[in-house]
Amino acid sequence: MNNDQGGGWKGYLPSLSSIKSSMSSYLSPIQQHVSQQIDHGMQNMGASAVNVSRDMIKMEQKPDDWMITRAKKTVYNYGVDKVADNFEYISQQAKDFSSQLGGKIVPSTLDRFNPMHATNVFIHPELARRYMAQRWNQVTQPIEFYNDPRGFANKKMDQLKNSFWNMKDRYSELDSGNKLMHGGKAFVDYAQDKAAPFIGGVVTAFGIYNMSPFRKQTKLAMDSMFPKSTMYGQAARMLPTRLMFTNKLAKIKGNPRLTLALLGYSAVTGIGKSIADSLELQNTLPNTYNRLRANSTEMYKSSSQLDMHNSINRTSRARSNSK
Repeated sequence: MNNDQGGGWKGYLPSLSSIKSSMSSYLSPIQQHVSQQIDHGMQNMGASAVNVSRDMIKMEQKPDDWMITRAKKTVYNYGVDKVADNFEYISQQAKDFSSQLGGKIVPSTLDRFNPMHATNVFIHPELARRYMAQRWNQVTQPIEFYNDPRGFANKKMDQLKNSFWNMKDRYSELDSGNKLMHGGKAFVDYAQDKAAPFIGGVVTAFGIYNMSPFRKQTKLAMDSMFPKSTMYGQAARMLPTRLMFTNKLAKIKGNPRLTLALLGYSAVTGIGKSIADSLELQNTLPNTYNRLRANSTEMYKSSSQLDMHNSINRTSRARSNSK
């Protein structure tokens, strides 16, 4: 079938674009209001915490202090003030954290759960197997330590050394004029990139489970597992137990196939995205990739290194444009 006439997978692109546009327009006013309130609260809490800590840590000057003691206290208090001022300076970079995060949720979620990522698992099966092997090694580290403590310690020292050089490389990418401010902006951007797809995934799963047929099955499972007629059921339905455990258990029991499908799809697309990120890191930052590969962690840590590198570049361009 001709894709230009709407056939094939390309026919879905307009619908995905319209979904993204509709979601953004519907959520934008609510998102803006909530984000402003969160940002304002975070700024007030941060400023109060810094001021209280500053007053608690600083040393009191007394009239009967010796000259040397007074000089030492003055120098110490000056250091406390400088650290507090720099902390406030860095925290200012996060003043629009929530509002900027909201704008990233939809595109980041669509990218994280893009079905095209799943194809990487079949195109690069050897990398998929390597990913699973590295994750398995990560889980079995206590057994490795028990069997060979000295070898495990040497391996960890090599990993720490390579991690240090990777951190040094990221630090060298910061703007030379003001690494402190640029680093704060880059870290905030990086944290947003990590949080956005997680929030989007949770919201999407919540919406799917609350569709009519699935919500009905969840209610039936809830009544079966936690009947209102029993004290156990009444306790399980109380907050915060209901939000933390009860609802989740009812959703899983009431919709086992849906739960399995969502978890499987999330796992496959996650592995596929990790494969894509490792290949991109190998081309973009070969030295960083080689150190991760020497640590046998390149399949699941490439994404973090790549995201940090991209955040540094984005915030550096933003600083340059604002000058």
